[in-house]
Amino acid sequence: MSPLLRYQRVLAAAAALVLLAGLAIAISSVLHIGGVIVEARRNAPNGSVTGIQYDFRLYSLLLLGALLAALRLITASAAPGLARGEGAAWRRALWATLALLAVTLPLIPIQVFGLAFALVSAVNLLGLVAARRSLIRA
Repeated sequence: MSPLLRYQRVLAAAAALVLLAGLAIAISSVLHIGGVIVEARRNAPNGSVTGIQYDFRLYSLLLLGALLAALRLITASAAPGLARGEGAAWRRALWATLALLAVTLPLIPIQVFGLAFALVSAVNLLGLVAARRSLIRA
């Protein structure tokens, strides 16, 4: 197998990993937002106009879900460029993955889903490192 073909396969595998991880966490983040809203409606006082008691806890949970979804959509959108060997796509996927790790690692002691997101991001980071080596050599 030629070195160029091997590097293209590494890039394609890394792009697939980035895309799948990105979409999986983005979908689970949207489900998180839905669950937060359902739980907020369930726990709202009877006299509430909107049916939801809006407070900082609700705000922060919604913001967390939106941030996780946005970061993963950025990562997933970089996958096609990564498969073509574009350095800009690699950098975009890298900073979004590192930002996701920065957000999810402190959540591990609070909520177990933080560990799942951090593990997926760590695997994603390994794929990006493998892709970077292929970008440099290609």
